[in-house]
Amino acid sequence: MSLGRPRNHGCRISDEWTFKGLRALILENELLRVVVLVDKGSDIIEFRYKSLDLDFLLLTPGGVRNPAQNQPSIYTQSPFSDYYSGGWNDILPNGGPPAIYQGVEFGQHGEISLLAWEYSLLEDNPERVSVRLWVRALHTPFFVEKILTLESGKPVLRIEETVTNEGDQPLHLMWGQHIAFSREFLKEGAVIDIPARELCQ
Repeated sequence: MSLGRPRNHGCRISDEWTFKGLRALILENELLRVVVLVDKGSDIIEFRYKSLDLDFLLLTPGGVRNPAQNQPSIYTQSPFSDYYSGGWNDILPNGGPPAIYQGVEFGQHGEISLLAWEYSLLEDNPERVSVRLWVRALHTPFFVEKILTLESGKPVLRIEETVTNEGDQPLHLMWGQHIAFSREFLKEGAVIDIPARELCQ
């Protein structure tokens, strides 16, 4: 069933696409085009500023590989690396090299980055589109959900994301946003402003 109402102006969203056999969402307004691979970690593989035809994200020379259609290497403990295509990836519950936590082995960059996510439309009109995506980790009791929103006339993708521990004991985690920028963007004069802050609870 298609998400968005047929529209070629203002904000719009479509789930009628697949890429390399993976379900894809496309969110657009007058300024941005955002492509999300629902079946591969909800990776954002295109973040394009239309007026300059500039995609801010790197796509590796090997392109996107579908975990359901390609076997990982037998020589690695890192399926993430075998299927890495650049873009913008959610990383949880660990970053960096493979790790063991409470007796459970995790490959590089955790377990949610290769899982298929679910989604539902929240809003769809020319002024604003918004979609909710969610996934449950396999080896940890973490539930991850995020809302992606575009508004008309604004070159901004708003992301609201939460992680919930649905288990009965506290767990440590590392939750990261793994973003690879394109060469076309990373030129002299480019500015990346991240208003990072530390939250302690």
